[in-house]
This record gives sequence, C-alpha cells and structure tokens, in this order.
Amino acid sequence: MRPHSLALLLLMVSSAFGHAAPAPNLNAFTYRQKPGSQLPLTEILRDETGRSVQLSELLDGKPLILALVYFHCPNLCGIVRADLFNALAETGMAAGRDYTLVALSIDPSETDADATAAKAEDLSRYSLPGAEQGWHFLTGPANAVRAVADAVGFRDRFDPELKQFIHPAGIVFATPKGIVSSYLLGVGYRPTDIRQ
Repeated sequence: MRPHSLALLLLMVSSAFGHAAPAPNLNAFTYRQKPGSQLPLTEILRDETGRSVQLSELLDGKPLILALVYFHCPNLCGIVRADLFNALAETGMAAGRDYTLVALSIDPSETDADATAAKAEDLSRYSLPGAEQGWHFLTGPANAVRAVADAVGFRDRFDPELKQFIHPAGIVFATPKGIVSSYLLGVGYRPTDIRQ
C-alpha cells in the first residue's frame, strides 16, 4: 500500500470510530496476495440487469480488472472506483476490447438495483470507450462473493456499530483464464500501472 493510501485509510477509520473507541487492527483487513490463484469462474453472481452470470462468461478472452467494493460504502469504495476510472481514462484502452472490468459487491444485502444505480452513476462520470458493455457491476449470495474474495486474499468484516464494512483498498488483475496475476493496493493508481 502506498504511504498516502495507508494514511488515508487510517484517517477514515479513526474518524469513523471517533476519539472514544479504539480503531480496529488494520493488519487484519489487508489483502493476502495470491498471485497464481484461480478465480472461482463458475460461481453464480448477478449482473446489474439481474441476470445470473459466471465470471467465465465475462472474461471473454480478456484480462480482468476486479474491484471488490460495495455500492453504498460511505468511505473508501468510491475513492477506489474513481481512482481506477481516472487512470483507465488515460490508458487509451477500451473495455471489452482490452480488458473486462468487474466491480463485485462484498455486501450480500445489495441488489442488482444497487448495482444498476452504481454503474449508471459511474458511466455518467466516466464515459470511457466500451464501458457500457465491458464494465460489469455484480452482486451475489454471501458464499459466492466469499469464494471470489478468498481466491484473491481479500479480508473484510461488517461492523454492526458502524453499520459498514471494514476492508482493504485495492484492485486485482487476472489473466483471460481467471488466474490472479497482480494487485494494485491502496489508492492513487497510475495509467502505466493499469496498462502493465
């Protein structure tokens, strides 16, 4: 994680917990990187239209950019998506031609309506080539989401007092066959990092 990203995360967590409550151990909520791990390509998820999909269908011979987020996140997820889309805008790459993007909600209570709203908002802000067809905003049952999260080493926990998930920031890259290839952790992504 880049130093400024860790500082941002600590600031968000400390402000969420206030001065009275101790912040959680953030080491418990980092990615345990698993390059070479196989994504669970046959887990049944739902896309923003409510259609049942498998990751294998979405890859379509393209590298995958995976963002584990949730669409009603009050803190970090919007920053992760904004940084990713800003960097993608400067790469010259087109979704569906050069890559497939999946934003998968870690919140099993979120629905395809939440995914639809998030995608519409992101498309209105970032009109990137191929995004309408090549960006997929997914939700799914807890066991399917957990299988994807476990495959990439993503650890999170819902805090009932805060009414939000504590989770790491970052994006995961996978090959066209769904093998985890690399990570960008924290925030502040550069176009050259994304292209590589």
